[in-house]
Amino acid sequence: MTGGMALRNMQRQKLFSFINISGLAIGIACCLLVLLFIQHELSYDMFHKNADCIYKVGTKMLIRDSWRRFPNSETASPVGPAMVDEFPEVVNTVRVTTNVAQKVLFRDKGNSFYEDGFYAADPNFFEFFKFPLVSGDPKTVLDDPHAIVITEEIAQKYFGREDPIGKTFSATGYRSRNQINYEFTVTGVMKNIPENSHLQFNILGSLLGADSVYDLLNWDFWPVASLHTYVLLGENSSSAELQNKLWMSFENNLKRSEGSYEQRLFIEPLSAVHRTPEVTKYIYVIFTIALVILLIACINFTNLSTARSLTRAKEIGIRKVVGANRFQLIKQFIGESVLFSLCAFVIVLILAKLLLPVFNSLVGKNLQLEIFRDPLFIAASVGIALFVGVLSGSYPALFISAFKPVSVFKGHSKSGSRRHHFKNILVVFQYAVSVFFIIGTIITYNQMHFILHKDLGFDREQILNISLSEKLSKDQLETIKYRIAENPDIANVTYSSSLPFSGRLNLFAYPEEVTERDLEKLILIDVIYCDYDFMATLGIEIIEGRDFSREHPSDLTEAFIINEPAAEAYNLDSPLGRKIKYGDTGGGFGICTVIGIMKNFHNE
Repeated sequence: MTGGMALRNMQRQKLFSFINISGLAIGIACCLLVLLFIQHELSYDMFHKNADCIYKVGTKMLIRDSWRRFPNSETASPVGPAMVDEFPEVVNTVRVTTNVAQKVLFRDKGNSFYEDGFYAADPNFFEFFKFPLVSGDPKTVLDDPHAIVITEEIAQKYFGREDPIGKTFSATGYRSRNQINYEFTVTGVMKNIPENSHLQFNILGSLLGADSVYDLLNWDFWPVASLHTYVLLGENSSSAELQNKLWMSFENNLKRSEGSYEQRLFIEPLSAVHRTPEVTKYIYVIFTIALVILLIACINFTNLSTARSLTRAKEIGIRKVVGANRFQLIKQFIGESVLFSLCAFVIVLILAKLLLPVFNSLVGKNLQLEIFRDPLFIAASVGIALFVGVLSGSYPALFISAFKPVSVFKGHSKSGSRRHHFKNILVVFQYAVSVFFIIGTIITYNQMHFILHKDLGFDREQILNISLSEKLSKDQLETIKYRIAENPDIANVTYSSSLPFSGRLNLFAYPEEVTERDLEKLILIDVIYCDYDFMATLGIEIIEGRDFSREHPSDLTEAFIINEPAAEAYNLDSPLGRKIKYGDTGGGFGICTVIGIMKNFHNE
């Protein structure tokens, strides 16, 4: 009876029904899309078997009297195996490197491509992590030093429909400017790495074949012995207890011989590798926004239903006269609200499907909405619809059902002042939150406009970037530069190790008189190697000293141009002509002379 009456009311009040249903639909659709994003963020790495027992080991260093965690959380090579031997809680370990070499050129027959996602791992990788293999034995697929496993995407890219197993790759890469040549045999094909994995690679080699790059017995964290280390704990093991043991373990192994810094190890759950405190805070913020949007939709429904109460006053009066009690009326109005919400749910599914591509573009993800393949999604959607229906219909039901028949028929159907106050509070809250979001949207738009049009301190317009092989010699680079400059449409040409805002090399640098033990003076700087025309091509201003000059051939190997913050960090009153050591804490690769100070530009 309640359902039939609700349907008749919907048919009689078509405009009201349309406004209410569409308002609820938009609110629920926005909430569902945000929840889909949050579900994706929370699902990172959780598809692995025993994901709750997997921990990543990281390194902290004592620099300037504080323990600092390095962003990539790497460890010395022997840490994982040593933990298996030392601690009974650790039952297995695997090591992964994400930088065997930079810009690896893979070649097969006539196909040559630079592949960025080239990792190497211990042979037990596919037993430790459950990345599914299409072909190949997970127990032995990386046993050979020259073995590689490729994704289906790479297999299609190089071999098309051919079976890639047994096919060979030749590859060339560079590490610390040293050329490394590889010969690989494809021993396995795996499914493409899911987006919700913090390990993102297309080609995986065996760490057994990386001895020329990694000294797997070297406890020194710097410069090439570090790897990403993961450990598997037993079911009843305490991670907190292991952390306490780990903090002081391997102290003698981790200390540098010259004692220039101290190291300590720490562990973090696999789920926390992607879900850092910053990401978690971000998830809380957008979850709150989703709830507020849903709340606005509920308040909108409540206000409209309450405002419509006068038109239904006589209906309530008559129903009470013929014997309907208040509970029956409340049940009727909440039932109507739930029906509105369920009708909105149908529209929600259509809206969510249509808006998903735009939402993916906004958040930079590739989220999929499998409506009928995900029982959890359907259950959550129906649950939200029912919750919204009950929540938004409760106040109107209590408000309208409180009308007294005598007052209604006399034309005095107004309820008490308290109820009016509550209704006014809802209206004010709805408008206040809506205005807040509008202002927030305007601020965000202005911020994005600022980012896109801010003067970054260098000329980024009319600049074309071409990526070249690192194996090119200086003479070859000069030849290419000369040939490009012959084009009359090109005003200037330069080459550098990276762009001003990405891919920089991080080095320790400090004045020549500072010893490597004086940690207070160690400064980690971003370095770009470039040719003579870099500053002029990008329009970076020299405010003191001079630019690189062909009249000084030694500039390209023995000169630094630093920015203003670097000069301040070194506390140098007159930095020009000062000698700067650069490299690692033991003295580094060399010494350069400061020949100029450039105006600040944004390098992030």
